[in-house]
Amino acid sequence: MYTHKTLKYKALLVDVDGTLMVATPDGVPTKKVLHAMDRASKFLHVGLATSRCILNTAYILDMLKLSGPSILEGGACIYDAAKRKSLSEQVLTRSEERRVGK
Repeated sequence: MYTHKTLKYKALLVDVDGTLMVATPDGVPTKKVLHAMDRASKFLHVGLATSRCILNTAYILDMLKLSGPSILEGGACIYDAAKRKSLSEQVLTRSEERRVGK
């Protein structure tokens, strides 16, 4: 059994769709996944890494009882589940949007 003193890693960031759960808008993690995430969170930071926005991720954060930062919106947002607020957001400017859209 691992303890906090023997772990090499400080964080576990898990993809949502197709990894943590079935890729559907209303999908939920299985009981087995919930248990594994709960156990892992006792030894290291556990968060999500997903392209989903907070509106489509909040219920998952709540189910998993995550309390630290997660990466949302494909990396454009760092969200703190405990504080229920964005810690960092990278938004495209109008000119960047036009360049990407070409």
